Amino acid sequence: DDDVRWAIRKITSLGWRVEKIGPKAKEHFSDLRAAFRSSVLKAGKDRLASLKARGLPVTETESHIVPLIVGDPIKCKALTDRLLSDFSIYVQPINYPTVPKGTERLRLTPGPLHGELEISRLVAALDQLWTEMMLRRAA
Repeated sequence: DDDVRWAIRKITSLGWRVEKIGPKAKEHFSDLRAAFRSSVLKAGKDRLASLKARGLPVTETESHIVPLIVGDPIKCKALTDRLLSDFSIYVQPINYPTVPKGTERLRLTPGPLHGELEISRLVAALDQLWTEMMLRRAA
């Protein structure tokens, strides 16, 4: 896992100039990309399960992106403001016209460097704020 994290830092800082390297290096980068993808998808599935366990209204997707439905543009913005001010967690609110009115959401996008600690911290913060702000939970 530490090797994957190290490789991800190096890959993202180098840019993808893979076409100019030899076949052995291309194979190595291909393996690292597969590990990267696997790590990102696992983080997304972990986050989805944690949010569902707390009754938060998540929508299942095929990707690592986890939509968390708020359903109100003002509350959506207030929620992200509180996440940042109270917990130092930045999440972008997604409002109309990007999504239809009434489906305003947080779009949680885990990366491979978001481990269990970061995920559990986010889930606890969302759970607390969901209660404080009296937002609707999943049925």
